[in-house]
Amino acid sequence: MARAFRFSLQPLLDRKAEIENEYRRQVAAARGALDEARAALERLMAAVAAQPYLDAAIAAQLLRIAELQGGLERTRRDLVAAARERKVIAKLRERRRRAFEAEEARREELELDETNARCRENGARDRPQRCRTQRTSA
Repeated sequence: MARAFRFSLQPLLDRKAEIENEYRRQVAAARGALDEARAALERLMAAVAAQPYLDAAIAAQLLRIAELQGGLERTRRDLVAAARERKVIAKLRERRRRAFEAEEARREELELDETNARCRENGARDRPQRCRTQRTSA
């Protein structure tokens, strides 16, 4: 009778995955804002040839792009850190699951050994049918 594996840190692992997903959304939003700012800059640069007073608008847009790129990089670093933290806990979960399975296999082996020892003690070695019925009833 194998017990089900239960990872005691599963709520933490779930929370780390939520945090990672939130950072993914933030990175996507930052990329969208950056793309939008770049498109606005391109429109301004196309218009500058006709209207030279747009130089200040272009400079402001370049500044906005630099700020957005910095924000995107910070958010991307946060995403990488969140993914790393989640992976560490996921690896711990996997190690504990393997240890749990090994322990369960060891327990089952001990149980079989005990059953076999009882069969031998009862003289069932010469009577295999008796030993089989004991194993199924145990």
